[in-house]
Amino acid sequence: MGRYIRWQAILTLTGIAMTLAFLSFLSLSRTTIIIPDTGGVYA
Repeated sequence: MGRYIRWQAILTLTGIAMTLAFLSFLSLSRTTIIIPDTGGVYA
């Protein structure tokens, strides 16, 4: 029983790590352009 839980934990941690790596790659590879809206005041 313990070995099945170990494999599930390894797969879960691998999936979480791959998801974090993918989201980090997406967020760092995109550029953000700030376009002020009409009537807005930036302080």
